[in-house]
Amino acid sequence: MYVLVTSCLWPASIDVRGDDFASARQYHWHQWRGPAADGVAPHGDPPVQWDQETNIRWKAAIPGHGSSTPIVWGDQVFVSAAVETERKVDALPAPAAEPPGGYKTERPANYYRFVVACFDRETGRIRWERTATEEVPHEGHHPTHGYASASPTTDGRFLYVSFGSRGVYCFDMEGNLQWKRDLGDMVTRFGWGEGTSPVICDDCLVVNWDHEGDSSLFLLDAKSGETKWQVDRDEISSWSTPLVVDHKGFRQLIVNATRRVTSYDLATGSIVWECGGQTVNVIPSPVAMDGVVFCMSGFQGSALCAIPLDSVGDLTDSGRIAWQHGRGTPYVPSPLLYDNQLYFTKSNAAVLSCLNAQNGDVLMEETRLPGVSSFYASPVGAAGRVYLVGRDGTALVLKHGPKLEILATNALDDPIDASPAIVGRQIFLRGQSHLYCIALPEAADSEWVSAVERHGQTVRVAGIVLKWIRTDKEANCRRAEALIREAAAGGARLVVTTECFLDGYAIADKSIPLQTYRDLGEPIPDGNYYRRLAALARELKIHLVAGMLEADGELRYNTAVLIDPEGQLVGKYRKQKLEHELVRNTPGDSSPVFETPYGRVGVMICADRREPEIVGRFFENGADFLICPSGGMFGPKRNDPIVQSRSRENKTHIIFVHPAEFLVTGPDGSILDQTILGDVLLISKEDAGGDQDQNRVFYFELPVRARGDDI
Repeated sequence: MYVLVTSCLWPASIDVRGDDFASARQYHWHQWRGPAADGVAPHGDPPVQWDQETNIRWKAAIPGHGSSTPIVWGDQVFVSAAVETERKVDALPAPAAEPPGGYKTERPANYYRFVVACFDRETGRIRWERTATEEVPHEGHHPTHGYASASPTTDGRFLYVSFGSRGVYCFDMEGNLQWKRDLGDMVTRFGWGEGTSPVICDDCLVVNWDHEGDSSLFLLDAKSGETKWQVDRDEISSWSTPLVVDHKGFRQLIVNATRRVTSYDLATGSIVWECGGQTVNVIPSPVAMDGVVFCMSGFQGSALCAIPLDSVGDLTDSGRIAWQHGRGTPYVPSPLLYDNQLYFTKSNAAVLSCLNAQNGDVLMEETRLPGVSSFYASPVGAAGRVYLVGRDGTALVLKHGPKLEILATNALDDPIDASPAIVGRQIFLRGQSHLYCIALPEAADSEWVSAVERHGQTVRVAGIVLKWIRTDKEANCRRAEALIREAAAGGARLVVTTECFLDGYAIADKSIPLQTYRDLGEPIPDGNYYRRLAALARELKIHLVAGMLEADGELRYNTAVLIDPEGQLVGKYRKQKLEHELVRNTPGDSSPVFETPYGRVGVMICADRREPEIVGRFFENGADFLICPSGGMFGPKRNDPIVQSRSRENKTHIIFVHPAEFLVTGPDGSILDQTILGDVLLISKEDAGGDQDQNRVFYFELPVRARGDDI
């Protein structure tokens, strides 16, 4: 059954779905395993060291018991818990069903309050606490488990909480109940309890329901709790949280389980592929990168399968697995996928392995970790470090890499089974009795925290997708001016053109006489067209990135300029990787970074994106994000994977603007926005305005990385 609280509206005014949510979540911890469900905080940089007295920003008592991960959004931290009361039933009824082999746990007679608490991120004070339900659980749980192991999730507007057999609940961010849904009672193996977390995706909520009874997978409407689809599953108890992954424009829902890993079409619930080979009692959640998903388990055996997302049908024993590994895989903790490296523990022991995720090569195999005995919490990564928190409250901080290098051993006097959450310069640890916010002292932290973290601010960036008219600077400038004005009217504060839009990328046509080509060069800042663009930026009060052929004495450069809202030249970048352009152009030799109110921006051009060293230098120089005016390769086969790789390697947004494509990639390498506008790059002056002349302005809300005043 479901109950919809109809007096509460679905407030579109705080909608952060789509592009906004995809960007904003990179700066929060909105779900089990973080922004990309891989354990990585792409913008995190928490302390390396702490103890009971050092770098504890605050410590707050937690009601009841639970091992769910804290969920952090904006200035709120959410925790679920089960609170045992003194109220009891006089007699327990006979169980409606029992698992094969019977129960090995004791059923409780006490009522429990199943609660959600919201803490103030700044102070640790409880803002609100809600009791979702008060019931006597129908089963017991494993001695090291509990009744609040599933982590909540949020889309920035609403909080979704699953207490499994006690119901699924939706609250707004102020704690007002929106709807609740009863999916029935699970019958778990030996009565060991429940634990899979819900997953939010657009306006859908995924809930897995694997147990010893009739297993199912639910896709619920996040607005109402109604079932969009439900599929039966031939499965037994598992505790793995599903993974939603986009691959080649197709969204798959992947569930790791004992009998098989299964991929479903998120839209319909139909099976895409499936693969056997896991152990029993599957708990670790899948992780994915570059078209491959990694599924593992480690109870009474070891299994790790790297499965291509292009797969179809039954892959069991088919030879179509990318690679496999059969040693030292985890039982309770999920893996950490950090860059191209896959970290995991051996069962729950303090024994760590690290594999190259691309090919399965072992980088570090079953290496003993000193100072800690066992783990339930999953490892997390940020700022080139790996954080592992032991069950006794001891945490190891390792240097991210193929060799074991321990940076710190930290201890809290509080057992910890919940996985950490990292947001900005804070790491949140949920102990058995307290929630800890660990951070550097306020003064050091305040200089770093970006405006987007504190206030959720973004800047609207516009890409001017414009077909070239070769060698006609006047026509190209006039056409671009109209689109730039449209972008400013649409609220853009940062506007980006394509590569060499002014001369129509004349370097591509070697039949143009050399002197004619050289005459197309624009002196900076003294050229007439440059001055025209600077005046336009000043008029519209925008930052403008414009690509053009630069004339500097006898030399010619493929250049992009950054002009500020006062019409002043902030700086210019000269393309470094020239290839065919070398016959007429000179390569640049630096990767400058420019200060803006939105963060430090690096501007690369086209083929530069193919060189990790060139791109990496921008971040050595302090870049927060990259802009890439382009005019060469484009599309999902030749271009997009390259841009995605550079984003993932440097944990950054890249905005790619091309005469036929607008593309934005996120810090985890995901595609946040993409439109391909035909396949024509060049038109004649006579064809301007015709069917081939597809010109548009595209927008993206980029999270602000301001270091000064709010904008």
